[in-house]
Amino acid sequence: MILGAPREILEIAAADTNLPADAGLAWHGLTQLHDAAISESDLSPFGELALAGNTLRKLKNWLTLEHLSLDGHAAPRAPTTFIVGLPRTGTTMLHNMMALESGTGYLRHFELTNCWWLLGGESAEHALTDVIMRLDLVDAVEPELRDLHPASALWPDECTLLFEAMFMSYQWPITYGLPGYFDWLDAEDPGPYYSAFSQVVSTIVYPADYHRLLLKSPVHTLHIDQLAMRFPDANFVQIVRPACEIAASWLALLHVAYRMTHCNPMPKSLAQRWLEFLARLALFSIDLSSSGSCLVFSFTELCAEPTNVVRQILANDGRTLAPAHSASIREWALGPESLRRARPRTLEDFGLSRADLPEELFAYDQWFGSRGLGVPK
Repeated sequence: MILGAPREILEIAAADTNLPADAGLAWHGLTQLHDAAISESDLSPFGELALAGNTLRKLKNWLTLEHLSLDGHAAPRAPTTFIVGLPRTGTTMLHNMMALESGTGYLRHFELTNCWWLLGGESAEHALTDVIMRLDLVDAVEPELRDLHPASALWPDECTLLFEAMFMSYQWPITYGLPGYFDWLDAEDPGPYYSAFSQVVSTIVYPADYHRLLLKSPVHTLHIDQLAMRFPDANFVQIVRPACEIAASWLALLHVAYRMTHCNPMPKSLAQRWLEFLARLALFSIDLSSSGSCLVFSFTELCAEPTNVVRQILANDGRTLAPAHSASIREWALGPESLRRARPRTLEDFGLSRADLPEELFAYDQWFGSRGLGVPK
């Protein structure tokens, strides 16, 4: 195992950032990750190298985020919109299109991957080049991953990556398996991590002169209560899609991510666990919708009339879709990364049928289908 001991990783991260060797809140998750990684015997040589490198980078990010937030870099709270709901529903597209509005701040993949350049030890240009090269490396090793989930260093990305820096994120088991760490995540109290999130998030928002904040993560759907305590005036938006399509697309992404870092295919037991995770999200998605505190649009509507969906979201907040914003959306949609498409998958590709899905996903279809959102009843 290439991954070093937690204390060793922390000392390297502290030396690289010239910050105190105190992981604070992230320490518990770091040790859990390390212990789970030791048991992950099927990691490929590339997977071991990727896990070791990513662990160090994320810890450097966390030390930096804490330092910046305590050093007066955190900005006053701005009106916030959260894009939530299930993964694989088109929220990456919506996130990008809404982020194009002038005055909207968001978290870029760039700073979520490397924010320690903000300490002044390296130039933004050098740090950005490094992030782009890492994306290109992933593309070379497993091109289907970016076909399934297009990404760019300067695009907005999920809060999941910020929680990854706290070592409290499902992104770790998505990429590296780690069932032992998965167990810990499911049982850990999210409260302290959401408190930290609310304190540090503004330190890396782009652009710096934002008037409103746009954040996204499917996992937020499980913790709306945590967000409501810390962002009491926030708006919530979710996109819904037939559960069979979500599950097939979700499994495709998981299998490709696992394949990239392991010697063998994902075990059926782990795939089933991820379907159960999806089922949990589905129930919380229904709860949020039933509360009446969330705008809901269908995947079909988003794909057919994306600017109309953006227009309605802005109107709900008392804003209009500016001509420049509309033009930027059209330009973004025609970009090479936006046009990447993976081969559509079905449950049959994974030896499953609709009857094999958890019953919560049937409830999801029933709830949103009965509300005319293009989901089978």
